[in-house]
Amino acid sequence: MAAVVLSCVVGALGATGDGFVRVIGTRFVDKYCQEYAYSGFNSWELMEAAAGIQSALPSDQSHFEGQSLVQWVFETAAENQLFVGRFFAHGHAYGGLPLQTQPGVYNEEALSALDSVIAEARNKGVKMILTLVDNWQDVDGKKTYAGWAGKKPDEFYTDPTMKLWFKNHITYMVNRVNSVSGVRYGDDDCIFAWNLINEARCDCDIHAPDESCDPQCTENIQAWFEEMSDFLKAVDPVHMVSTGQEGFYALASGRQSVNPDLYVGLPPNEYWASQSGQDFKRNHDMPGMDYATIHSWPDNWGSPTVDFQDQWVREHIVDTAALGKPLVVEEFGKAVDEDDEEMRRNVRHPFLNNMYDMFLSDMNNDSVLKGVGFWEFDANNAADPGTYGVQTTHSAWTDIILPKTQDLMNIVAALPLVENCAPGAIRAQDALVMDAPSDSYYISAGLNILDVTEGEEISSRSNVATARQCAKLCDANVACRSFAYNPTKDGGSCSLKRQVPKVDGSGGGSWNSDGWQTFRRKRGGESCSLDGCRLCTTDDMCLKCENGNLLFRSSDGTLDCKPCDTVQEALRANRGECQGPAAGKDVMVAPNATVAGTTEPTIVDAISANAG
Repeated sequence: MAAVVLSCVVGALGATGDGFVRVIGTRFVDKYCQEYAYSGFNSWELMEAAAGIQSALPSDQSHFEGQSLVQWVFETAAENQLFVGRFFAHGHAYGGLPLQTQPGVYNEEALSALDSVIAEARNKGVKMILTLVDNWQDVDGKKTYAGWAGKKPDEFYTDPTMKLWFKNHITYMVNRVNSVSGVRYGDDDCIFAWNLINEARCDCDIHAPDESCDPQCTENIQAWFEEMSDFLKAVDPVHMVSTGQEGFYALASGRQSVNPDLYVGLPPNEYWASQSGQDFKRNHDMPGMDYATIHSWPDNWGSPTVDFQDQWVREHIVDTAALGKPLVVEEFGKAVDEDDEEMRRNVRHPFLNNMYDMFLSDMNNDSVLKGVGFWEFDANNAADPGTYGVQTTHSAWTDIILPKTQDLMNIVAALPLVENCAPGAIRAQDALVMDAPSDSYYISAGLNILDVTEGEEISSRSNVATARQCAKLCDANVACRSFAYNPTKDGGSCSLKRQVPKVDGSGGGSWNSDGWQTFRRKRGGESCSLDGCRLCTTDDMCLKCENGNLLFRSSDGTLDCKPCDTVQEALRANRGECQGPAAGKDVMVAPNATVAGTTEPTIVDAISANAG
């Protein structure tokens, strides 16, 4: 069966960002181990626009030249190298288009509109940061869940029923198959990352924070982030996850002086931001958060100066560096009250110049700041662009955003390959290609395992080049199945070896150039095993299990880490046994499964008869 090309290909010659972007240290890395950084944008009403909601559409659409607003946004962004956009994957109060009408009851009109937005982003090679729920809105927000449950909004973070509803929603979104592209959301490499929630906060009255704010709410949000990030990583191990927060510091952090002061005169321990529920460093200091996010709203926060914006970002750079992760300024903007170009130049330009110049300087100095996104990308029309809207006719677009985005692309294009990176890997911990030159590596494509055998004299640095070359060959030939590396032919080349059978042994397995291919070590390092038998095909899932636990798939399809004896009992009930070596690997299989070629069945094969 011919393979289907599912890869999200960035639309500019020489641009980085192909495949799933993941984190290695303080860097974003693409499929080929190129460092990735972006100048992006926010456009929060695209789902409503795709559904034809009038409030989300400009009054004059003639300049779209027959395109829809969604098509125009992504084409314009791609043409100008704005390859990451942030969007709400949920409804909002103004649009009147809820994604969920009741817990687990979905609005197909909204879902179809979201499908078309994501499919158009894929079509143009623009990656998307998608938020899963909103702190503010009465539609698809925490208040919506609280209303369904008959609870207070802040109980969204603690109530078991609401947490279960949200986990069910996460699972639904990850497994949604796009009705336009046919690609499951969890398999779509044009999704850059998930935001768990847009701007998580407690319901704290900023006018009287000492009377209305519950100090426990900060701890509740921290626990919620830990629980939900772990859950999202379990159901979607290939996409990055972050908070989607503004970046405030809690009182206990000792960093509250960094926060904005909306009401001058309050003593330091009563700063509203310190009691908002966020605690920047702790909220991102957990395994489930791949990178840190902040927003910058000097006007909204009562600190409307360039100096505040500059210091706000720089302080977060320091703390994110201590976490060893990348930092993204997801939202930043400057209010302009009148639709007047001279006012925009005088009021907005200094803030935009400061943000982009700081970003470019930090990129040149290998800082942790790896992405910025202005608020908001507005369609050109005769109507008022709003307080924060940026249109392509504005000088902020032509004189700042476009030339500085090009400067960024030039910087990124000159960066070397990231060390300790496995090309094609979907997560940083999938492999380290850096040890003995005689090591053997293989590629995982879904459930198909493909061998790549290196020459004995290949140096450790050439391991990376070898894997990278093989990955590119597969992209060039989407029907390829398996490779052999010849270090002497043509200065080093990959050749096809054989077709890899499907896991069920029926043959005809296919390789999809969708970013799932993963180079991993065959020998050495951590493994997910029982008495020397491998129990799962994907190391990224295995590595989630600690303290001797093993990955277990229950009868309802959920994945969890179970104690070794629990898994052993399930395997013995189904009489599973170790069979091997098979192409150099021992595998655990059910009695009715066979090891053919390089097939490696999953644990579910061994326990299916036991129904979890």
